[in-house]
Amino acid sequence: MIALAAVIGAAAMMALRPAPARPAVPSRQVAFSVEPPPGSHFIGGLELSRDGSSLAFVARDAAGQTALWVRGLDAIEPRRIDGTEGARYPFWSPDGRHIGFFANSKMKVVDLRGGAMTTVAATTYTPDARGGTWGADDVIVFAPTFSGGLMQVKASGGTPEPATQLDASRKDGTHRWPCFLPDGRRFLFYASKATGTEPGELRLATLGSPVAETLTASQARGIAAPPDGVLYILGKNLVAQGLDSSRQALLGDPIPLGIELEGSIGVSGFRFLSAAAGTLAYRQVQWSTSRIVWADRQGHELSVAVEDGGWHHLPRLSPDGRRIAVAHFSPGQGDGDIHVHDAERHLDTRVTFDENDDEGSAWSRDGRTLVLTTAAGASTDIFLVDPARAGERHLRFRGEGLPAAADTFPDGGLMLVINDVAGRPDLYRLPPGEGASPVPIVVSPFSEYAPSVSSDGHWLAYVGDSTGRDEVYARSLDSGEEWRVSKEGGLAPVWRQDGKELFYVDARGFVTAVPTSLGVRLTLGTPEPLFAALLEEATGRQYDVSPDGQRFLLNRRRETTEKPIIVMTGLPERLTDLALKGR
Repeated sequence: MIALAAVIGAAAMMALRPAPARPAVPSRQVAFSVEPPPGSHFIGGLELSRDGSSLAFVARDAAGQTALWVRGLDAIEPRRIDGTEGARYPFWSPDGRHIGFFANSKMKVVDLRGGAMTTVAATTYTPDARGGTWGADDVIVFAPTFSGGLMQVKASGGTPEPATQLDASRKDGTHRWPCFLPDGRRFLFYASKATGTEPGELRLATLGSPVAETLTASQARGIAAPPDGVLYILGKNLVAQGLDSSRQALLGDPIPLGIELEGSIGVSGFRFLSAAAGTLAYRQVQWSTSRIVWADRQGHELSVAVEDGGWHHLPRLSPDGRRIAVAHFSPGQGDGDIHVHDAERHLDTRVTFDENDDEGSAWSRDGRTLVLTTAAGASTDIFLVDPARAGERHLRFRGEGLPAAADTFPDGGLMLVINDVAGRPDLYRLPPGEGASPVPIVVSPFSEYAPSVSSDGHWLAYVGDSTGRDEVYARSLDSGEEWRVSKEGGLAPVWRQDGKELFYVDARGFVTAVPTSLGVRLTLGTPEPLFAALLEEATGRQYDVSPDGQRFLLNRRRETTEKPIIVMTGLPERLTDLALKGR
């Protein structure tokens, strides 16, 4: 295969003399499309095997269930890989016999020869994972969540260790989308501020070294183009550039490939893009906007609550059900701001105006105060804001472990999610009053997150993975007694205001209702799936429930035309042609 560095260097030299006639040879450049399986659409990544012979991708069916699929490029039909329900962001082993992926708050590996499934490491909520790559000596580098540095672990399992460190001088907030170079020791990754913004930087790191070199600014992830080049994004354009291994720097000028790949505000730095053995696979899609709709208990959309051409995050209804607080991200805007929408008058008020990433909010029980979680570099702060006094804020808490305020208590206390040193989330209560310290509520070697406090302040619903999969639990905050609520997996619980129902999203993606009776003890009914939620896939609970439990506020991706995956062979020839044309 022609090296990118050689292509670029040769192009510069040939610009000084007439080009010799090139012999006529059959072109190896072939392009064809791969459609999603019937009734499904693409989501959550794609990856070519190292020899370029097979394509792995993720598809979501009409019921909202995702799974991993593999198609040989010499085959017509893909095959669904059993046991990969909930999969995201696949990556291949160097020998092409295994595929790593993220599901059920775990990083897993499936053996394609026998279907055996192993769990390699724990992550946070699956849609929060930000990619993995498999290198030499069976080492996997991965991003277990949307913030923090990359981790590394043996493919056989073990205790993950840091692979990169955030650089405070560059306001790093996240490292993600790693990709090993052919030597299996060095890897590319995308770095940006806060919890992920565009543009960021493409960096190069080596296993065992905390130092990473910045190669270039980039809108998104970079991938290796063997033997010694990289592909990355400038603006919307996919470009190629040689890599000087001795200087750990890019060589020459970027070569545009004539392919535009737009991004997503919701998953910063991600593109449907892969290259291997002279083959390129990509998917052009614009899915950076969402709409917030009202639906009834059968899932029928009743009206549109918010649709303004932006992307929205974590919609939250005020206790009286009349106002919607939600984080807004506009195209070209890297940071989020909180807006409050009057659900009856259809008026929008912007509440925050700072340059930091205001990524989520929770209402006080009287509806007079918003609690904001704000990311600034590698730190996260929690502020109190009066929506009627836009721009003013009061710092409530600042601490380690990327704290996030998920809910409030009747007495003004806050329910926090705080990560431990290994990146696993635990639950704490922050009592009211200045200088208060968090009190542990649910802390264990497992992950506990997505808490929802009942309106009387005595019961907690949350998600835990102690069984090996995400399940919803209900816990008495008085006695500490606890019961499992979900039957076969569950996420994003929220109480009905009168305590007569607990809602969550089941493993198939259905909004599910559980009759409940709160008192000294908890009475639970049988979970009843109501409708396919089809929510925007981002961290946290992307829906809310009216006070009477009869209507649902759903944050859904705006419908777009489904575009296929394009597979293009003959990448070296294409790069040679482009370099010659640009001389």
